[in-house]
Amino acid sequence: MQWLADKSKHLTPSTFHLEVQKLQREVRIVVVHIKAAFHEETTGELEQLGIRTLEIASPGPPYIF
Repeated sequence: MQWLADKSKHLTPSTFHLEVQKLQREVRIVVVHIKAAFHEETTGELEQLGIRTLEIASPGPPYIF
């Protein structure tokens, strides 16, 4: 569904990975705003990217940066 992500200015796991590769150093990455209907599929794809500092946000707890 890359066409829909492009049109709505969102990222897919593959375009997200391209953006992460632009980082100059390792940083904590917290993923938010995943479409509920595709949450399980999307989180699985994100985990397969092998990004050590990747964290899928959970609703409720505060995140302090």
